[in-house]
Amino acid sequence: QLPVEVGSLSLPALPEQALLKCGSCLRVLPSRDRVSAGCTAMGCGEVICKDCASKGIQRCRLHVVTSDDKWQEALAAQQAGQIDLLVRGSQARLRELNYLNRIRDRVSQVETLIHPQTGGLITIKDWQAFAHAGDERADVLRLKGSVLLDAKDTSEFPLNAWMSYLLPADSKQKNQALEIKVQALSRLDRMIGDGFDTRALSAEELSRYLVKIDLDLQSDATFRILALASTTGWDESAREIVAPASASAAFSHPRLLIYLFDLEANALVYHENDARLKQYAELFNPLLVSEEAGLAKEHIEALLLERGHSSLTVADAVRALSHSEPVIRAAFKMMAETGRFRLVGLDDLGTAIQRI
Repeated sequence: QLPVEVGSLSLPALPEQALLKCGSCLRVLPSRDRVSAGCTAMGCGEVICKDCASKGIQRCRLHVVTSDDKWQEALAAQQAGQIDLLVRGSQARLRELNYLNRIRDRVSQVETLIHPQTGGLITIKDWQAFAHAGDERADVLRLKGSVLLDAKDTSEFPLNAWMSYLLPADSKQKNQALEIKVQALSRLDRMIGDGFDTRALSAEELSRYLVKIDLDLQSDATFRILALASTTGWDESAREIVAPASASAAFSHPRLLIYLFDLEANALVYHENDARLKQYAELFNPLLVSEEAGLAKEHIEALLLERGHSSLTVADAVRALSHSEPVIRAAFKMMAETGRFRLVGLDDLGTAIQRI
């Protein structure tokens, strides 16, 4: 019998009774029709079935490329100047959590705002009463091919987390319902498949999301103020959609104000010549470290009171509160300057704040 060509793989002629097995899933294949290609590792003769190939698998179990292998290759490419951007999944997850927490702190400082559509006043006594949050962990599970996520997973992969505040309609002020929403975005297939991403989000990804938003807007009369925060940043093509040179070319909707936040460059992107957009931009610019430290100071003192403790370490404060380590350290310094607290260094525990 002559060899059989399958893709770029030449399979040896086998007796009819011989078993053909996928080198990845190890399933016995009923016929050569189920073979997609061969393992791409040089000199390997294993075959890859069509089911595995449809999931992007190109190598057998012996030659599978691990996430660490891919990361090291990407690091080498970055050091060689072949790629400019490299964001690991755990870094993207931290970026999305940090941004959402900082915007939550920013919004909590607002007591009154003007409705962007009607001009009516909205007074908010408790933002948490209108808060909602979620993420796209169902997509993460699908991409992982798993039915569960553990704490390790939710620290290593971004979840495209979001939070929103849905303020109800107010007939007295003639206000329509208003939603203020922040959505973190990552290219989940890359973050889950490779463990990192090397490209900023593009106009293509932004356009898909804007189409989805447009469909949502058709279902009710809610006015939306939306910030889309990309963990790998936004490329020039995406920025051109919301902030082109000509204001008339910018994406617009009668019931939507759209902002992009670039978490790689730490920059808010919007059409600055649009008066309405400029008015609400402050909502999505995170607090400065000094501003956030003032808020963290209050949270730290409340935590000490709640626990009945006289001291608190930096590490413990970071674990217990939503603030980053630089913010906690700045808050500790502010507390020490009041004369009611002092900074101390504790063996094996690091810096702590202590009530005098």
